[in-house]
Amino acid sequence: AFFGWKQGRDRSARVKKICTKLVRRWKNAAVASAWSVWSINVKDVKRLRRVTGKVLGMWRMGALTRGMRRWEEVARDSKRLVQAARKVVLRWVHGTLGSAMSRWTEQATEQRRLALAGDRVLTRWRRKDLAAAWSGLVERVSESRQQRLVGTRGV
Repeated sequence: AFFGWKQGRDRSARVKKICTKLVRRWKNAAVASAWSVWSINVKDVKRLRRVTGKVLGMWRMGALTRGMRRWEEVARDSKRLVQAARKVVLRWVHGTLGSAMSRWTEQATEQRRLALAGDRVLTRWRRKDLAAAWSGLVERVSESRQQRLVGTRGV
């Protein structure tokens, strides 16, 4: 009994050790990926600080003033163009949507009207007097068909 208990204890200790090892690997993998992303971000921040420092130094010396003014003009013009295009597209979309919405409401109203008319017709058909008339009509039609068939066979 003692030997079985010892084997069970050793087995559970081994399983616990393997599970602990797996959990540590998973944690390390998560930390490693987070670390690599963080280090890339730090490199980018350092590069941007260096570039920004160079640009500011050149700007202070007046080397970028002419280019900056031209860039401001282009940015202002492009902003105006974007706003104008946005207005045109919005008007177009709203016009299209408005006509589509009105057409849809017209169709929905027409479908409701047709459904009500169909219900009225079905109600009338269901009445006994119409059912009798309908069955009489069906009998007459079938008799006339039979007579035509007999007449065509006899000829």
